[in-house]
Amino acid sequence: ASRSNVRLAVQETTWNFMLESDYVDDPSKLDKVIPPDSVPKRSIMIREQYTNHEEIIASIFHDLPEYVFFS
Repeated sequence: ASRSNVRLAVQETTWNFMLESDYVDDPSKLDKVIPPDSVPKRSIMIREQYTNHEEIIASIFHDLPEYVFFS
């Protein structure tokens, strides 16, 4: 996710998003991938820019994936 998209998502109170590296879902860019280092970079950005970073990171890396994959 781009920095601006992460910032927009963090502004929501539900934090219903996950950070992952994968292929871009755009038929015109079939070979484009989201690089694996983008996930830690966005995590660091969240940690540095938001005082409630622990709650945000717990939600996007633990709570939501647990709900999606194990519910």
